Amino acid sequence: MSVDIKFSEICGENVKISEDKSTAIWIPKNSSGWACCEQIFKPGDVIQVKVQGSGRCDIGFMKEEQSPCTFKTLNEIRAHRRTCHIEMTSKDSGDEISSRFAEKTFKKKVETNATYWIAVYIRYGDMSVELLTKEPTVSNLKFSANTYGKNIKLEDDNTKASSVHRNPASICFLAERLQVKEVLNLTCAPEKEGERLPSRYDFKLQVCEKDPTLFRDEYKHLFDALEEGEEVNPPLTTIESFEKDDCNGNIYMTLSNNNTVEYKTARGKQNSQILEFSAKHGVWVVFSLYRVRMKSSKDTTVSGELKETPTQLHFDQPDSVAMPPRATAVPPEDEMGHQLAAAQTPTNDVAVQQLNVTSSDNQNHVKYLEGRVKNLEEELQKLKVQAPPNVNQDIPRQLSNPDINVLTEELGDNMNIAKHFPELVNSIDTTPFCDQFYAKEILTESQIDTIQSLMRRENHSDANRELLKMLKAKRPEKAVMIEVLNATQQQHLLKLFYPRP
Repeated sequence: MSVDIKFSEICGENVKISEDKSTAIWIPKNSSGWACCEQIFKPGDVIQVKVQGSGRCDIGFMKEEQSPCTFKTLNEIRAHRRTCHIEMTSKDSGDEISSRFAEKTFKKKVETNATYWIAVYIRYGDMSVELLTKEPTVSNLKFSANTYGKNIKLEDDNTKASSVHRNPASICFLAERLQVKEVLNLTCAPEKEGERLPSRYDFKLQVCEKDPTLFRDEYKHLFDALEEGEEVNPPLTTIESFEKDDCNGNIYMTLSNNNTVEYKTARGKQNSQILEFSAKHGVWVVFSLYRVRMKSSKDTTVSGELKETPTQLHFDQPDSVAMPPRATAVPPEDEMGHQLAAAQTPTNDVAVQQLNVTSSDNQNHVKYLEGRVKNLEEELQKLKVQAPPNVNQDIPRQLSNPDINVLTEELGDNMNIAKHFPELVNSIDTTPFCDQFYAKEILTESQIDTIQSLMRRENHSDANRELLKMLKAKRPEKAVMIEVLNATQQQHLLKLFYPRP
């Protein structure tokens, strides 16, 4: 029987719990990542703000008492492993401050008799900011060392402001313990900003023996971004950090016995962790979210018997009957194993029905292995019957992943952008596509700037035309294209990029 399991109302200020308490959602509410220039921004001044890294940084100004409540935003810079330059100008008349990024200018009217300072606010991520003067012989401007946010550190003689924690106050946890043999089902997805998928998203899965609601008093920095971090970390055992595709879909976790936690993702990644405490009364499950939302439910009908029932979760074990003394990664399956996984798990919902919880009992483990061998033999015979006579062996292994949803025989061997050019222009989700190719160093920073400039003018079709011209010149490998399309959830475009002759 599957039932929703609720999250605790006690959580970090950068996490929102849904009304029914079944879902935890990351929100960039507060990072205390602000800093302002030491020098007053006078009429006629022109300063260049240099932003580096990944995350979001707001560029603007403060007035009078230099505090977040007076911060006015001009630009919202969202970057992924990039360097951005924003030119800030105070009008000669002193009644307007503007900022120019790429080909777009933002302006705000200000009072002529007030005092202003250039300011930055790093909302989240690993980012650093510098204030450059127009004259190359003049040193960079310094940030005020007297007043800045707790999530900011000043470096290089106060000329650089950098974030301390990329994701503060993002802790959340389940309101009740996970008991032995219960299976926890986590349904995860990236949290969008508008219609845009984040370039990076992840979460950390942890467990503890102690009730995590007590952490609120002992470790305030986990809940409040304005609190300074403590040197002593809470008593948490990290099971895994899930990034990108591994935290987009279902993750199944079980406390298989009094001291062992196991997990398996919908894409087949799995592992186990031996705890240093007895969990006979269950464990508390704790998360640290980054640009992710998560819904939780659990199966309360799981038993320790190794029976082939739809409600049980089954983890492949190493050949040794004894459990490993410490956390060990499960060896990757061979090529046929990947094909069998694709045949056995057509969807995330079906995957949980074909898994089983292992028993620590040696006899049950042997029975399981015997049944596993028999099932593999049966599936192998099915594959031999169903396999086409001339399967192209050059198709990368990623195509065995059912999430790709593209049959190998539907693809050509060579990229042909011209054949379906109009469809590609109208179908590509440009921003995440470019982020992936930039991260893989296929597109350069100047090429990304060219595409983003077209996007800012709302010329999405022209942006895609430019992108396709670049790809035609670069001709990335087929395996890279498949990886990018899978990561951006645009697998349906494979047939357009690689049409049959």
